[in-house]
Amino acid sequence: MKTYNAIIVEDDSFHLEHLVDLLHAGFPQIRIVKVCKSGKEALEQIPLHAPDLLFLDIKMPGMSGLEL
Repeated sequence: MKTYNAIIVEDDSFHLEHLVDLLHAGFPQIRIVKVCKSGKEALEQIPLHAPDLLFLDIKMPGMSGLEL
């Protein structure tokens, strides 16, 4: 089975935990390589980790997931 590296960008810890739990339970082929709390942090980390998938919070202070 192919493994996909993912970065999660989420500023709310409750939603972050819920998403991580769902991914671990239902999608063992997805490996979370980084969790970012802001769009700015994600911009720095995406080139370093070259993820296959991004899970983006749409509404965040500073930079939304859509702006990212």
